[in-house]
Amino acid sequence: MSLISALFVRDIKTIWRESFVMFGICVPFVMALILRVTIFLMEKNIGISGAMSSQYGVIMSLLLIVMSPSMMGTAGGFIILDDRDQGILRALNVTPLQTHVYLIYRLSFLSSLSFVAILLSIPVCGLIPFSLWMIPTVLIAVMLVPLTALFIATFAGNKVEGFAMMKASGFFLMAPLASFFITNNWQYLFGLLPTYWSMKGFVLVANGDPLLIPFLVVGFAFQGLLLLWIVRVFANKTRLS
Repeated sequence: MSLISALFVRDIKTIWRESFVMFGICVPFVMALILRVTIFLMEKNIGISGAMSSQYGVIMSLLLIVMSPSMMGTAGGFIILDDRDQGILRALNVTPLQTHVYLIYRLSFLSSLSFVAILLSIPVCGLIPFSLWMIPTVLIAVMLVPLTALFIATFAGNKVEGFAMMKASGFFLMAPLASFFITNNWQYLFGLLPTYWSMKGFVLVANGDPLLIPFLVVGFAFQGLLLLWIVRVFANKTRLS
């Protein structure tokens, strides 16, 4: 436990050096302010009445719950790649702080930062009233942090490949936005992408939809299974390397 405490103190002192972590913290607030000002100008100057309360305003705000976990996950993936290249992950296996404990701490720390940043940015954006149901919805969103981090750490050989994977994944992260313009059952195909569950959950919260609870259960289950799979793949690859 003392090793975890030492890591935590070090991370707090050096967090500003990790650009992706800082982006992950700042992006939700910057985007929230941009969205708030944009919607305000649309209502006041362009004459689009009700833009603040429209469904399109809610859909625009979905960027808040995607960008931060993506940035934090990328930061986590790069940190793990660095530690792997330096032999730190292998060395941890013979210390009280084993690899799985280190990964749980590292990814939980980044997920917590993303969770707080998203949750605080929602009232700043002001597009929808804050609801307690946003908490589990944001929890689903921040599951993207360990998914992204372990995906990069598993399949990228170095940071250059990690950057390429991050850019390529942008389309898949934002693709579920298209599901909100599809009225038939084809929209559920986007459920194969992890960001669909947080985006759709956010819209259900905004609309007070009673389907929110079963949707959250399915979302947690799906992303949990996906996370277990990527953890197993990462562990097998680390063991073989």
